[in-house]
Amino acid sequence: MQTYTLTIDSRPDIRFNGTLIGAVSRTQKLTQHKTHLYLYKSAGGRYICYKRSISRWENERIRSKGLMCKTFDDVIKFFGNDSLARSLYEKTRIVDTVEYDDIGV
Repeated sequence: MQTYTLTIDSRPDIRFNGTLIGAVSRTQKLTQHKTHLYLYKSAGGRYICYKRSISRWENERIRSKGLMCKTFDDVIKFFGNDSLARSLYEKTRIVDTVEYDDIGV
């Protein structure tokens, strides 16, 4: 277990003891904009979601946001459902599936 301090835009930083359970990143070819998604689990059993967006353009700042969550549903609400988020879910074994009982009605 390790102590982490995550810098958050326009909010207090988040400091906690925990473990990094998954991280993924993607660079957009045209803009060279890089997005990192991190998911941690705190010593108290909560999930900490953290997203950092970094641009290679001069004078453009790093953007970051984070949230402490109780459930995987909250984690999915934070990260969304794009391909990068789905990569994180796959890596951390989070199931993001909607089930319907009335298929084929």
